[in-house]
Amino acid sequence: MTKVELGQIAKRPELSVNLEGLSDGELLELAVPSENPTESRRVLVIWLFLKESPKVGLEEFDRSLTAMAEQELERRARKG
Repeated sequence: MTKVELGQIAKRPELSVNLEGLSDGELLELAVPSENPTESRRVLVIWLFLKESPKVGLEEFDRSLTAMAEQELERRARKG
């Protein structure tokens, strides 16, 4: 999936997730997509999925978190 496609997924209103409460390390874990996700990423994704109860499936939610985590890290970097 390209960065543009990930960005489009993240802008969908049903995929809005507040990631401000996550640490930089947790965001980095989510921002790096992987064919073999780490156990900590899986736990984060499932925890956020259960917490947010999105109107999409778990796989789509997982994919969208990559773009949302990147956006949150960029926001924090700009904020300084």
